Amino acid sequence: MQNPLSLISAVIPAFNAENTVALLVEDFLAQTYGAVEVICVDDGSDDGTRACIEQLARLHENVHAVSIEHGGPSAAREAGPIPWRISSCVRLNWTVRWNSCSHW
Repeated sequence: MQNPLSLISAVIPAFNAENTVALLVEDFLAQTYGAVEVICVDDGSDDGTRACIEQLARLHENVHAVSIEHGGPSAAREAGPIPWRISSCVRLNWTVRWNSCSHW
């Protein structure tokens, strides 16, 4: 069993991102560090984003889909950890924020 403290959880806000969110999630899951989970938050999209992230959650046990009313990326990032087992959140002076349109 893996130490739960070694799990990396990524909260990804997505708004009208049906064309990009799957690529971002798949790229994140393809990293060499295996103890990862993705909490993908649909921020009240009016396209197929919600269906896309729900499909990703069905395909990957470490992907979770959350939907909220549109409130912007900050609201989506804040909503992500609530339903899951994230017991603490570290706030850093710097961070890499992946939005659904980000791709490296």
